[in-house]
Formats: sequence, C-alpha cells, structure tokens
Amino acid sequence: MPGPAAILGVALRRLAPRRMIAGFAAGAGLMLLMLLLAACAGPEQLPSAARIVLTPPAQPAPAPTISASPAPQPSRPPNPALIPTVAPDHALDAFAVYPTSPFVQLSGGEDAFCGLQQDGRVLCWGDPSKLYVAETIQNGLAFETFRAISNGRGYLCGIRNDNTVKCVGNYGDTWKRPVPRGEFQAVSAGEDHTCALDLPGAAVCWGRNADARTIPPDGRLFTEIFAGSAHSCGLDHNRELHCWGGRFTDRAAVPPGPYDAVALGRNNVCARRGNGPVQCWGNNAEGQLRPPADAVFTQITLGERHGCGIDAAGTAQCWGDAAAAGGVPPGRFTAVSAGWYDTCGLRPEGYAECWGASDWVLPDYPPLPGLSATVAEAFGGREFAEPVDLFTWPDGTTAVVERKGSISAYAADGTERLILDLTAQTSLAENEFGMLSAALDPEFDRFPFLYVYYHRKPGNDGGADQVVARLARFPIVDGVAMVQDELALLELSERTGDHQGGAIRFGPDGMLYLGLGDNKKDENAASLATLNGKIIRIDVRNATAEQPYRIPDDNPFAATPGARPEIWAYGLRNPWRMSFDRQGRLWVGDVGDNSFEELSLVSAGADLGWPIFEGSLCVADGPVCESSAAVAPVAEYGHTVGCAIIGAVARSRYENAVIYGDLCTGRVWALTADPNAGWQTRQILYTSYLILSLNADAGGNVYLLQAYRPILRLEWQP
Repeated sequence: MPGPAAILGVALRRLAPRRMIAGFAAGAGLMLLMLLLAACAGPEQLPSAARIVLTPPAQPAPAPTISASPAPQPSRPPNPALIPTVAPDHALDAFAVYPTSPFVQLSGGEDAFCGLQQDGRVLCWGDPSKLYVAETIQNGLAFETFRAISNGRGYLCGIRNDNTVKCVGNYGDTWKRPVPRGEFQAVSAGEDHTCALDLPGAAVCWGRNADARTIPPDGRLFTEIFAGSAHSCGLDHNRELHCWGGRFTDRAAVPPGPYDAVALGRNNVCARRGNGPVQCWGNNAEGQLRPPADAVFTQITLGERHGCGIDAAGTAQCWGDAAAAGGVPPGRFTAVSAGWYDTCGLRPEGYAECWGASDWVLPDYPPLPGLSATVAEAFGGREFAEPVDLFTWPDGTTAVVERKGSISAYAADGTERLILDLTAQTSLAENEFGMLSAALDPEFDRFPFLYVYYHRKPGNDGGADQVVARLARFPIVDGVAMVQDELALLELSERTGDHQGGAIRFGPDGMLYLGLGDNKKDENAASLATLNGKIIRIDVRNATAEQPYRIPDDNPFAATPGARPEIWAYGLRNPWRMSFDRQGRLWVGDVGDNSFEELSLVSAGADLGWPIFEGSLCVADGPVCESSAAVAPVAEYGHTVGCAIIGAVARSRYENAVIYGDLCTGRVWALTADPNAGWQTRQILYTSYLILSLNADAGGNVYLLQAYRPILRLEWQP
C-alpha cells in the first residue's frame, strides 16, 4: 500500500516550496500529497502509505530573507493577516521568544536549530539566508515522532520511539550513507558524520568523515556519544572520556576524568569534572574558545568559535567570537544548544529563546493551550487511501473522491456505495496525476450530472498518446454515473505531472469554475494565451460533443485578442483547493514556492501575482514589482509556519469564517473579518495529521481529509 509520503509529495509540490518536495516525490505512492508539497520536500523518501501529488520543489537557490530586518519591499502592501497571529501566553521582550508547543530538547547545527516537542514532533527554524535547510529538515520529518534528536551540518538525526535511527537533511553526506539497522539508545550528529550507541552501548559511526580516523575503539561501551567535525567522543560507564578522530587527537589527549558535562565543537572538546571549571582540548581550544577560568557550569555547548554554559542558578553565559551578539538573555534556562554562530536556550516553561550573530527567522507557532476545535472520526472510522475531495450526494450521504480514480458515497456508519469507477482509465504516473476533484450540478434535479477532473492514461479508446487532464461530465442514473456516456468537456496535454491544481466548484451564478496549476512552468501563470496557472469559468449547461461548453459573455477576457476567453483570473501557481462564501466571493488557497503560502480573494480579471509575487513578497526585479497591479493575498504564512496551504472552506456552519490548514504541520486556522482590525487569523486546531483537503458538506460540517487514515470532522469549541 502506498505510503503517506506519496500523498504528501503531491500536496507540497504545488502548495509548498519546491525544495521541500524533492524528497517526498521519491515516494511514488504519495503522489497527491507530493503534489501539495512540491514546494517543500526533503531529500529522503518518506514512509510509504499515501501518494498525493503536488509537485516537489527543484533544488533551490538561496531562499529570500524573511526576518525582522527589512525585506525587499513589495509594490503591494501586505494585508493585516499575513501570518497567523495568536498571542503567546507569555510576554515578548527584546529577545526572540518562540511561542510553540513546549520543547523538551533543543539541538543546533550549522544553519538550523530544531526543537523536540512534548508530543515527539520536531520543529526547525534557521538562518534567513539558508532557511531552506530548516524547511527541508522540517518536511522530511513530517511523518515522524522522536524521543531524542541531534542536528548536524544541514541535517538532523533522531531516535524514534521504536529505538531506530532516522536521518534527513539537505546537504552533508550523512543521510546519503546507509543509516545502520538495529536499535539504538543515543545519537549525535556532527559536521558530516553521525555516531550512535546501540543498546549495549557500542558506538557506530557513519558519514563522509566516518573513516579509519573516526571509528571508535573496538569493544568499548559508552553511556553517551558526541560527534564533532572529524572527531568523536564517548563517555564510558566510569564517566571517563575517550575521543578519536584526526583533527582532535593530532593536538592533545584528554586528561583522566570522571567528567560530568561534555561538548564538542568543530575541532575541539570541552568538559567539566565535578564542580570544577570547564577545560578544553584540541584545535582552537585556546584563546577565545576557552571559557572564563572561574566559571562553573552544569551544562555546556560549543559552536564553531564560541561556547555557552548554564551555571547552578540557571543563568546562561557565553564566551568567544559571535557568542553574545545582542546580549545573552537574562533569566533562568534549563538547557542551551549552540549552532555554528548562534545559541538557543530552553526556558523552564519549555519555550526557546535564541541569540547570536544571525538575524533569525522566528517560527510563529502559537501555543497549544486554548484550541478552539477538536476532531472526531467520521464514517465509522473507516480508513481512506488518498481522499482529495468531498461533497454531499443528493440522497444525503457523503461522496468522497479518491485520487486512484473512484468516487463512492458513504453513510454515517461507513457503509459504501460505488458511484464512479475510473481506476482503469486514471493515470497515477506522476506525482500530481489522478482524480483530483468532482462536483454535482447545483440544479441536480433538472440537470443530473456529475463533473470530474482527472488525468487520463494515454491511448484510452484510441485517444492521445500522452496523459491529458480531462474535465468530464457523467449523467447519473439511479445514483450511479454512466461511464459509457462520458462527455469530455475540456482536455489539456500535460507537460509535467506537477502543479496541476484541479478544484471544480460551481459558483452562485451557475457557472463552473476550475483551478489549474501552472504545470511547473512559471511563465504560464502570467500568460493569457494558456489556461495553466488560471481560474477558468465556463457555462456547461446544455453541453454537447460539438459544443462542450459556452463562454459566458461577462468573462473578463472574452473579447481580448490572443487571450483564452475561458480565463476568469490568472497569476496562480497551484490552486489546489477553493470555495465560494455566502457573499458569492471566491476564496483560493494557492501553494507557494520557496517562501510563502497564500489565501486570496479572487475576482473577475484579477492578477494574483505569480511569478512576480509569492504572497506579498516580490521575487522579481524592482521595476517589475513597482509596475505590477497584482492583487495581494488576504492572508499568508511563511515556511517556518508550514509548507503547503490546504483550503479554503469559505461556507460552513462556522459563520463568517474561512477555514484553511497546512499540509505538513496539521495546523488549521480560521480567518475572520474584524470591523475594527480587518482580517484576523486564529489557529483553531493543531494536529499531527497530514491534511490533503478541507471540505464542507451541505450541512456546513467541515471535514479534514488525510492519507491512509480516517476522515475527521471538525467539532467547534467556541
């Protein structure tokens, strides 16, 4: 059975940064998810279980800076709700406080920090100029929970709850080398190699620098393990410290212990004996890297050219180059962890503060307390493989669209009735191919038709010799779609399997609206000569083979020379899901590339900005930005918050709220209009789910569709 990686890959390709999806795409089974995650995948194949396709990102150029310092100014002002804002339950001060789920462990690498949360999930953030490192790690761990983690040079390794080791990363060789099989009690990631302790305590090292110099002594057992640049150390049962590796042992031997605290830098080691001061050995152990002679610490950490420690009172002190840029925050810490140039500390409440030389991007993750929604299993807890769309069937049951090419109606107890089976004709060859959406004619009593958007295998019925994206109509007789009477309304030859969009929605005007991705060709979105990267609007009533649809007279480009008259709006990258609100406005969640996910209101003739804008950030040259008339999103969030937007549900029993979520983090937000403050976002749910779609039924109930698990119904908690 395909794994969740495939589905995640689908979603991310279109909905998230391209670089984050590459790893997810490797899991062919998770195509649809990959489609959504195409913008934000990691380097390693995810567990097999689902396959949704949103095209994985290409190898990124350095990501645009997103930080507290001035970023490139967009020509369109940001909207009030650019990032989900929930007031933390503690005051912000001059230092960077990360209001996230409380951490139980922090770990710093070269350009990224990661925190292990109470629920075993990992949250990563990083240097703005190399933020993709944190993004790639974060998304590579989307399906994982751990009991311990360790950051290396652009990668992370962790001990899962079953004692196996998992490594992911964007560069460095560790994750490219086979991770040893078996059960382990501890792991430590260095610059380019990793060491772990098996359950008896034997050290195993692997990676680029895990050669003869870094292999631990034969037969020795350890209780703790540490990895540096090309050296490693271990503490044995007598608390004696043993180190091996070229750059360290060339300089000095470690004096006898026992030792209570140990830290490795790039080329040196520092340790503390009893209640004495910290001693350091190895390259760069002198001068600026030597801690104050009279300082006594209970815990120490080393970066490239600085170190930090915590004294008995919980106060943090740092020494060396780049140690305390901006000052070390006052107050009590329970742990500190150094990256190459920066340091993060863990407060007693479980929140992290960071300081140092870099201008860090702060993950804006609201705290867990105060959630305003919960979830309950729908349809008797029945599991679905890759559910991508949902709507109410005329008899009151719920129709679920699955990427494999089928639609079935489900009663509340999970009883199934097949409506349409196109599995033999549906192509799953690429990440974002498959059956992606369906909708009933809004006047079903008069026009008993089902409309479906899917990818058709080449050669079916003597058709094209390549995969085509097809919008088709099926008559419904006695509750079943008549496959033999399929009418193809629109077909597009697909250049790639990426950025397919695919949401079908009927507007209050009775017209059919279809969201189409740019097919992984940025310029498509801005060109009126192609349907890719657009929302199209057509009249499908009275369709025939000779005239499968009519162009509404009021379409904005119906009379524009050289333009496709079907176009309603343009400048979209991958409009995965959209819906109309009670005022008849169209809301679209457009999956971003390297930096932002956006939620937009779309009107006739609107330019949503891609590829000049990604969210409110202009990613083109200044003059182009200034001359653009692109419409700004109503809400957006960066890739420290999530990876791929899923939504939006704009008409439900949650009055005046637009519900949307994120594929990777499982977060769900409600966007509401405040008469005094404009649009406001509020996190209503924080889950461990990979969200493939959010949909509402005719009763206004909102459903969360996830891969290879039950569909969940949101339960509102006012």
